[in-house]
Amino acid sequence: MKQSFIASDEEIEDMVSDGSSESDGNSESDEEEDDLFDFTCAICDNGGDLLGCDGPCMRSFHAKIGTGEDSYCDTLGFTEAEVEAMKTFLCKNCEYKQHQCFICGVLEPSDGPTAKVFLCNNATCGYFYHPKCVARKLHPNNKIEALEKENKIIGGSSFTCPIHWCFHCKGLEDRSQEQLQFAVCRRCPKSYHRKCLPREIPFEDSNEDIVTRAWDLSKRILIYCLDHEIDSDIETPVRNHIKFPGIPKIVKPADYLKRKNKVLINKRKRDFDESFLEQSSNKAAKVPVKVRVQEDEHARKFAVKSSSEQFVDKPEKKKPKVKDTSASSSRPANEQEKYLATSPSSTMGNLPQSSFPRVDSETEKRVIALVEKEGSSLTLKDISSRCLVPSTHVYAGRQTDKIVATGKLERSVQAVGAALKALGNGGNVNEAKAVCEPQVLKQLTKWHTRLRVYISPFIYGSRYSSFGRHFTKVDKLVEIVDKLHWYVEPGDTIVDFCCGANDFSRLMKEKLDEVDKKCHFKNYDLIQPQNSFCFERRDWMTVQPDELPGGRQLIMGLNPPFGVKAALANKFIDKALSFKPKLVILIVPKETKRLDQKKTPYDLVWEDSNCLAGKSFYLPGSLDVNDKIVQGWNASAPPLYLWSRSDWTKKH
Repeated sequence: MKQSFIASDEEIEDMVSDGSSESDGNSESDEEEDDLFDFTCAICDNGGDLLGCDGPCMRSFHAKIGTGEDSYCDTLGFTEAEVEAMKTFLCKNCEYKQHQCFICGVLEPSDGPTAKVFLCNNATCGYFYHPKCVARKLHPNNKIEALEKENKIIGGSSFTCPIHWCFHCKGLEDRSQEQLQFAVCRRCPKSYHRKCLPREIPFEDSNEDIVTRAWDLSKRILIYCLDHEIDSDIETPVRNHIKFPGIPKIVKPADYLKRKNKVLINKRKRDFDESFLEQSSNKAAKVPVKVRVQEDEHARKFAVKSSSEQFVDKPEKKKPKVKDTSASSSRPANEQEKYLATSPSSTMGNLPQSSFPRVDSETEKRVIALVEKEGSSLTLKDISSRCLVPSTHVYAGRQTDKIVATGKLERSVQAVGAALKALGNGGNVNEAKAVCEPQVLKQLTKWHTRLRVYISPFIYGSRYSSFGRHFTKVDKLVEIVDKLHWYVEPGDTIVDFCCGANDFSRLMKEKLDEVDKKCHFKNYDLIQPQNSFCFERRDWMTVQPDELPGGRQLIMGLNPPFGVKAALANKFIDKALSFKPKLVILIVPKETKRLDQKKTPYDLVWEDSNCLAGKSFYLPGSLDVNDKIVQGWNASAPPLYLWSRSDWTKKH
């Protein structure tokens, strides 16, 4: 069978072997993803500018101070600068691997041999449970079955929590039918179909005399079920439902009453002078909120992931905020001196003579003084600009996470495996759907389409070695060499800026030697190939003009990584054109910007749309179930182009 990872004849026709083109309906896709996963703040149950945890809990939070003002949310207490600098974010529960049981609320270890709470196996669920608690909920009327289920969970068996079945009719959710969409409680594992929702759980504005318990979010309803008392003053349950590990400070009752009076009597927006992280994990802050999720698509915007390293550093203290003008100079001088001068003599003594010289006490003092002076003007942006990832990793970090959360991706893939296992063990279709509902499969397909390059390591595991790129098969490279060698002159330098397996230059040299043309070669990549002919392991974007001959002797190509909408291919090509080569040969998708449309246009010598049809590419180091190299079948073959600099066009 054709490998569906590469392309399917029936699917996206614009897809090519190295990458994918993003559909114009991304906003619609994002909305569907919002409906599938939980994008409301775990603290205040409202939408807005949210930050998603990339850990197993998959919760979202108002992270920045002030972002949850409408719902009087305490937030996580980050500044905007801190959030911008973060690449992945783990909440304190996921960082310390301690989570609450969603039934009893007790905070317990959730990983390793000491784990006492376990994660539901549903792809979109981030709730943890004690085996005993969840077993009793799954089998409330049968103690024997509940005990058997408890023992199975303790023994390592996976389970699906009761929130994925209707509490009234015990049916599954069907998002395609409005009446079968779920109303999900925010405080316990209880759900109802729309048609099964009790009348005692009214929607907002349904009746002024009844306390609101339900809010409609497109294809899902958020509710507070009848098990949770609603404070008549604040119209919501108290917000004592989240416990972060390692935060011992307790809010005094007087402080709590003071805050409550401030909101209820003065009716003003609260001052965000305290971080949520400074407050008790078991505080009973009765702060009024109406969960108003706007129809505007930004109401439940999923913000980029952030770094867990930027969260709370020590439980006893609040971590200093990172601002644009860092207050590093405010650190006491003796602390800075201690920080900078940690055993300098012992470390320097082991360095060779060619390394940095020994530092005497006087020099050390001058360095500390310089750090104090310059540190006051150093910003987080300055630091981030010096920590850029290689160009071929353009999809890493926050840029990728805007499109797909890797944590959600991994959970979804695991859920598919669990559902297949359940079916293989004789389970019924409903049991499989409870683990992996059909919408999860659809979402995986969209992620697969939009981030084909990025998710390759997840699909092929640790054997995958090409950063998601497909390499051109040798027999196709031989055809390309036969076409190109006529244009090469003795003394030319042929540059492969993303050489992969490094076969192209080797084949080119063999061909040119046959026709007595002596040339030079230079090959770049971040991957170390087995064939090291004229190879330099280096990021192409860092190569400087003075490192290569002039453009009159340069021929460049061949197969850059594509990326979404060929963005990465365009980046590689623009870098190549900065050297002004006389010839550029390219394997790129049709959506790549043509060289005759560049600021300094090149002329098309020829274009071959058939050369790379069929199985022209492969995944290096990747084996299928039969231990054969995974080959690439093209739904739409990328053309092979030869472009000439305008002053060389007549000759070529």
